Amino acid sequence: MVATTASETAQSLSLSPEQDGLGAGLKEIWNSLRRHWLTLVGIVFVVMALAIAAVMLISPKYDATLRLRVEPSQNMLVGQPTTGSNLPDQSIVETEASVMKSHELAEAVVRKFNLANDDELTKHVDPLPANPTKADLEQRIFEVAEEVSSRVTVNREKATYVVDLSFRSNDPVKAAKIANALAAAYIDQSVSRRTGTASQQSTMIQKRLDELAAVAQQADERLAQYRAANGIVSDGALSVTDQQITPLAGQVATAESEAAALRAKLSVAQSQIASGGLTAVSAVLGSPVISNLRSQRAVLMTQYGEINTRYGPRHPESIKIKQQLDSIDQQIHEEANRVIGSLKSEATAASARAASLRSDLQNLRGTQASETRASVAALSYQRAADAAHQAYNQAAELAQRTNQIAQSPLSQAQIIEAATVPLEPSSPNKPLILAGGLVLGLLAGAGAIALQELLSSGLRSRKDLELVGLPLLASIPLSRRPNAKGRSPADFVVDAPFTAYAEAFRSIRNTLTISSGKPFKVIALVSSLPGEGKTTTALSLARMMAMSGDKTLIIDADARRAGLLSLIPGEPATGLVEVLGDGVPWTSAIQKDVVDNLDVLPVSGSAFVHSDVFSKDRLAQLVAQVAGAYDRIIFDTPPVLGVADARAIAAVTDAVLMVVRWDKTPRNAVRNTLDILLQDGAPLVGGIYTMVDPRSEAAGGAYYSSQYSAYYQTA
Repeated sequence: MVATTASETAQSLSLSPEQDGLGAGLKEIWNSLRRHWLTLVGIVFVVMALAIAAVMLISPKYDATLRLRVEPSQNMLVGQPTTGSNLPDQSIVETEASVMKSHELAEAVVRKFNLANDDELTKHVDPLPANPTKADLEQRIFEVAEEVSSRVTVNREKATYVVDLSFRSNDPVKAAKIANALAAAYIDQSVSRRTGTASQQSTMIQKRLDELAAVAQQADERLAQYRAANGIVSDGALSVTDQQITPLAGQVATAESEAAALRAKLSVAQSQIASGGLTAVSAVLGSPVISNLRSQRAVLMTQYGEINTRYGPRHPESIKIKQQLDSIDQQIHEEANRVIGSLKSEATAASARAASLRSDLQNLRGTQASETRASVAALSYQRAADAAHQAYNQAAELAQRTNQIAQSPLSQAQIIEAATVPLEPSSPNKPLILAGGLVLGLLAGAGAIALQELLSSGLRSRKDLELVGLPLLASIPLSRRPNAKGRSPADFVVDAPFTAYAEAFRSIRNTLTISSGKPFKVIALVSSLPGEGKTTTALSLARMMAMSGDKTLIIDADARRAGLLSLIPGEPATGLVEVLGDGVPWTSAIQKDVVDNLDVLPVSGSAFVHSDVFSKDRLAQLVAQVAGAYDRIIFDTPPVLGVADARAIAAVTDAVLMVVRWDKTPRNAVRNTLDILLQDGAPLVGGIYTMVDPRSEAAGGAYYSSQYSAYYQTA
């Protein structure tokens, strides 16, 4: 009944009301961080030290980057305009970007700069034997080229023809040098591949062109021979004696006229050639191919005149355009010869036709069936000859385009921004590493604090104490007041009686005197372990009772440590041990405290005595002797789990208060002490938290302490 009443009263007077919620949870997290801030700072310091060491130990890497413009349209015919339908597939640029990382390209740079002996690039390459063979040297070059290729990064800028090529090295100068060398090697190999392929195609096409020319000539000869042999005119009709003598005569005249005209045309062309060259021939001037070539030549001549005027004939651009002009002149000459040859062929064919018609006039007696069969065969020969000429013309046009590509020095890639020596390393990223170290340190520190909280067996809240079966009477805050020499927290009750520290003891006194049905006179303060603040709590409570008007006696029953000796004035000659063991009157052992109404029955010095001195009967007899002289008698006892004397003292008291050090005393120790006291039938009233963080939930710090600040005296 008494314990229940005290528990209810304590719950109503406690400084830490039970509340749940997000705010309380966040406050508890903050309190955990504040309690273990040294752990957090230490872990963050260690992790940051490791991050700084990593930054200092990691060799800096420099990325030198250049920009290339890849234009696949350069593969087309020089001078031919690019239309939307001629735009290449975007995959061509991606393919060229992959070529820039090729082993062949890297090996060319390795050989050019003798990088096979570079210390940085050969760091992970097996060393050469004492007498390396050619195969060993080639293998080393291969491995170094692989290392160079692995350090190359090629990225295309979105959907453009611009490509970024980067090379990474410990040396910024080397990074820029190799990046530029890779780009130059790529451009050289690109031109070589393109012109080489075009040259091979040109050779194959020229061979095919020769074959087609022979086929066309054979077709023309067969057609002419057949026509001559069968008397067939150009339209394929046959002369019939009874129907075609007159028309045939007209045809003969026409054929002779045409032959004469062609011969005249050929004669004029030959005269023009003799007087003005091939380019002066009218038939040549009317050729579409030559007209196109002349247009190209005119454009180039304009460019050549501008560049020659500005830079002179020895300038590389002047020389390049001069070479293109020579190439076009050669093509014009070849096309003119082909046109003259065609005139000759036509003149010869016309003469042959005229002769054939004249012969046909003498052979009009052929049968109609023979004439019909001969006409069909002639048409077949004509179609073969036309097909041969068409194939030859197409091959000639293709040969012209491939010749132009093969002779063009233009590249499909161009450096638009060369690599420069990087001023800052790209790796390691110091801010990122340090920021990561800070974040990792904070996370590790928070994890360590969480682990400490999980592994902590100390009690912190009212609920923690009630779960072990002990109601909370009050939470005594940890005093932040600087300790003067020889001063203890118990002195604050006298020096500053209206602080939160003193108010906690005033609350305990009210619980013991007002809230219970019958005031408790003999009170024992017990603890599970040493160092829980029990002696200081007992003296502070005794002083608060004395200051409240109660005649109070505090008895130091911890003979082995004699904790009160350092907290009270004077040096007693006799004490509790002499009173209980030697029969010394208790009045002769009494010491006066600094507070009126408070007497102290100390031990004269720490000593190990036999247990009979603290027997229940002797303690009961002492209580009976002093009870008439005091309103309150308080026992300061030794730890229950370590010394049996506390159990005997608890048996002769009216109330037992268990002192529990906040966040320190293990839960099992409190539970074992409680089991022992309950087993002995001790009048346990409740528990007291000592050395409580004022901002913790147990002291009300999570909710209301700031609202009570005006009620408390500042220590």
